Amino acid sequence: MEKTRGFSQIHISFSPDGSLRSWYYCPMRARTELCRLLSRVDLSISFGECAAFEDYIVNAHNPKFQAVSTQTMTRDLAKMFSDRKSKLVGVLSSDAINYVCLTSNIWSGKTKEDYLSVVAHYINPDWQIEKRVLGLVLIDYSHNGQNIADRVAYVLREYGVLEKVIVVTLNNTSSNVSTMRMLRPILSKYLGLDVPIEDLRQPESVVSTMFLH
Repeated sequence: MEKTRGFSQIHISFSPDGSLRSWYYCPMRARTELCRLLSRVDLSISFGECAAFEDYIVNAHNPKFQAVSTQTMTRDLAKMFSDRKSKLVGVLSSDAINYVCLTSNIWSGKTKEDYLSVVAHYINPDWQIEKRVLGLVLIDYSHNGQNIADRVAYVLREYGVLEKVIVVTLNNTSSNVSTMRMLRPILSKYLGLDVPIEDLRQPESVVSTMFLH
């Protein structure tokens, strides 16, 4: 049975348990799923208005499908990112997440630009390990410890986890030794400490002995 109403198509289908359920075509949902497809497969944002893709969907799946322009896809992707970021900020800043571990590295893109990745690893309330990319930040200056530490700290502030980081894993380069020296006063807050950077000059300071690289 089919009922057509504007851009909606309602069909009778079956759930896995055999019960009846209704399904309808929603243009907004189609755009949302197209955003997910582009993000997961790393497709061009112009893919939604590609004639070959439109022909495939119209002829094989849904004759009422409407192509999505690059401008619309750009807005949809920006909104999806903003919504998901807000949701993740809420999760990470909640009392349900007590500790966060970080991994970070510098990644070079095809355009010869370098980006610093910041990835959070944590245990959710159901005792399942989660991994989320918090930032892929352009690092267009020298890859020294100060520039790396500034960008990592910026990302951590955005997500409200400065006082929850207990482990940072970096590769073994001299700049990362300097990076950790810069980050230690900031990350020491999870211990309930507020340590000025001058204290790090003391080899036996609390922070120097608690954070290893």
